[in-house]
Amino acid sequence: MKAIGMDIGTTSISAVMMDAGTNAVLHSCTIDNPGFADTPHAWERVQSPQRIAEAAKRLLDDMLSCEKDVCVIGLTGQMHGIVYLNAEGEAISPLFTWQDGRGNLKGLSGKSICEQISARFGVGAFSGYGLITHLYNLQEGLSPKQAASVATIADYFAMVLTGAKGPILHSSNAASLGLYDIRNHTWREDILRCFGGECAILPRTTRSFETIGSYRGIPVAVAIGDNQAGFLGGVRCADEQVLLNMGTGGQVSLLSDRVLEAEEIETRPFCEETYLLVGASLCGGRAYATLASFMRSCAEAFGCGKPDVYAIMEEMAKENAGTAKWLWIPDLKARGRSLRGAAA
Repeated sequence: MKAIGMDIGTTSISAVMMDAGTNAVLHSCTIDNPGFADTPHAWERVQSPQRIAEAAKRLLDDMLSCEKDVCVIGLTGQMHGIVYLNAEGEAISPLFTWQDGRGNLKGLSGKSICEQISARFGVGAFSGYGLITHLYNLQEGLSPKQAASVATIADYFAMVLTGAKGPILHSSNAASLGLYDIRNHTWREDILRCFGGECAILPRTTRSFETIGSYRGIPVAVAIGDNQAGFLGGVRCADEQVLLNMGTGGQVSLLSDRVLEAEEIETRPFCEETYLLVGASLCGGRAYATLASFMRSCAEAFGCGKPDVYAIMEEMAKENAGTAKWLWIPDLKARGRSLRGAAA
């Protein structure tokens, strides 16, 4: 029996197929996220959920064509961001990603949404968290009138696969939207109502890794946060190990059996009654993506077309681990040219 896991990241979309009995990796593939959208605002970071879902579905179908006996499809993806959905489960807005900065914009009161929430309720609020984005959109008249619910991009993709008309959010994704009480596992409806929001827009949540539907007869599990998914798959002894993960952002994660409060440490729901203590940075793999963009531009300038720069960079990293002084593009190397000037 095989299992497929998919990760809808900020800059890339990945899929892996594993043997459910031996944990051996049978197939894996990563593609660029095609969802980036231009915007006139420097503080705005949005993507197209439709383009993302189409690309992810093609990748999943390609993976399913490789093997039979797939027993489950697991999903994860970038946290915090939201997409608005109508009553039919269709996306009716861009994906407002976790990098979106509208939560820090000053309003007529001279304070941002984040500052207003912190002042009135004494809780932390951060720009890029989905419900903070939603409150700003409400104040500015940017929230779609037909909006019936909100979801993360991974939850939206789960709906696309299963045909569901409403999202079910695992607590790991729910908490990433903000305005979520992780001790009682409930939404902070009081904060939402205070700023004129309708509580009906809040999706149903679960603390279990439950099945929410099927795709081509294969059960689809509820999407979980990418940080939690990385910890689940990356550690062998959860009670004894710390996970260092570098995606577009970066996290250091440690398992806990209770909610703890500390400066620059966030407690996130994990599974049932367990939590992750997380220290997060805004820039991790984003630097890697910037390097990839630079490499792609150089390859095109040298007339090498559009090579798979991530594969090239992986090969370079293996060849030069620990001793690299220069970065080389193998495709150019074959033409008798080398690229210097980018220190490893």
